[in-house]
Amino acid sequence: MLLSGIGMLPEIIIHRLPSLSLMGWLLVAYIVVFGTMLSYTMFLQSMRYISPAVTGILSAFEPLVATFLAVTLLGTRLTGAAIVGSLLILLTTLLQSIPSNYYQRIFFLTGKHKTKTK
Repeated sequence: MLLSGIGMLPEIIIHRLPSLSLMGWLLVAYIVVFGTMLSYTMFLQSMRYISPAVTGILSAFEPLVATFLAVTLLGTRLTGAAIVGSLLILLTTLLQSIPSNYYQRIFFLTGKHKTKTK
């Protein structure tokens, strides 16, 4: 995020910052503090209590939850790309939840499967 912010500096220098009211700047600060800093800190702290693998799987649901809330609370319409993206997130999460030894058995990666040589 820091690198992206630094990368945006030329854009800020070339174009002026938007003129926001005090309420606008307070809303920007709210998003920065609660939507970014606090949530990222809580995500990192959660790894003390939940394994990193489970934390990663749960964090994959963030876009789905945001999409669901946008559709139900704000009346946003889903596009075909959003539906495909949601299905891909669900598929990826399902694949992440399968234990790695299952893949090893399927693809004979354990070394226990020997082919006959002549």
